[in-house]
Amino acid sequence: MNFDSLIESIKKKFNDERLNRSRKRLEKVWNFETPEDRIPFVLSKVPDGSGVNDDRLYESGYDLEEYLYYQLYQIQERAVLDDDYIPAFFPGLRQSAIPSAFGAVERKEGEHFWSKPIIKKPQDVYNLGDPDFNRKGSAPLRLLENIKYCRKMTKGNLPIHMSDMQGPMAAASTMWDVNDYLVAMYTNPEEVHYLHSVLTKAFIQFMDLQIEASEGDFIPIHALPFAWMPKEKGMSLSNDLLAVVGPKQLEEFSIPYDNQISNYYGGILIHSCGKFNQNLYALKKVKGLAAINFGATETDIGDIIEVFGGSILYIPHSAPVAAKPMSVEKQEDYIKRISKIIKDNNLPSQVLIMTPAEYSMEEVLKLSMSAIKEFSYS
Repeated sequence: MNFDSLIESIKKKFNDERLNRSRKRLEKVWNFETPEDRIPFVLSKVPDGSGVNDDRLYESGYDLEEYLYYQLYQIQERAVLDDDYIPAFFPGLRQSAIPSAFGAVERKEGEHFWSKPIIKKPQDVYNLGDPDFNRKGSAPLRLLENIKYCRKMTKGNLPIHMSDMQGPMAAASTMWDVNDYLVAMYTNPEEVHYLHSVLTKAFIQFMDLQIEASEGDFIPIHALPFAWMPKEKGMSLSNDLLAVVGPKQLEEFSIPYDNQISNYYGGILIHSCGKFNQNLYALKKVKGLAAINFGATETDIGDIIEVFGGSILYIPHSAPVAAKPMSVEKQEDYIKRISKIIKDNNLPSQVLIMTPAEYSMEEVLKLSMSAIKEFSYS
């Protein structure tokens, strides 16, 4: 398949003038400055008529050629939106990447890949061996192949997003039965610390391989994979257990290892789904914390403001679920509410809007225009 025409179409639609406007807004907020015209925002996608299964695409469930084609096609089609999307290739979610490197077998539920636990008892952590990121049929090898194929077939014209990298705590919970793992924090803390140390090294090893495969043309954010982050701000990781554990467990078993990753890359962005208000003060102990990505109807942004003020970048995303006392809201209501909070508190922010799957092109364009109006400073 020849991708040249798609690449040329993307370059024409996302021309330098357009990209420079968006980069200027994004760079401003990442440096805790106020953009001249509006708060930067990105919608997740537009209806493109391709018939692609988005869940399968997100998980890198298509073969190399189809996977690249569908991404390029969707990038081209979303150019009708005047948001702040920076075209880039996403190698895939594959949250099982690190466990797979240690030999865990992937299992598939619907279109999502999980890993089967390989730690049956606490002492098994000492028998993991070294991770193999190039093992045939493994998730990390597929992700690296995706990156290399994209760079080759697009002649290096697209930067590369990182895959959905699970931090040490989140990765551990998929290699060990999650209930047994949480109990082990109380009964076998030494083994948990050993495992997290191993997974921290593996995180850095695999991220360095992704950066190498992308030839350094790399966007260190996956939360979500249409957002943007400058390389000098560090690295992103997911820890959805923020919504499950308490601050004592977070401070002992997660933050020391997150800090190692932050120190290595010069900063860190942390993502978690769910409600993690109970851990906000503990997160202040993360060194070099540059940003937090959170569901705006799950974790209360008001609580984040109370703890962090304007010292981090806020990256809220709209969500189809909610945690009490909040409730699910329409996209238009989310835009109005978040815009007012950001402006009233002068917060550095990059807003992510999840386009409802049932929306028509007309509805998506209307949503985009509404966002432009609400996020404007004039």
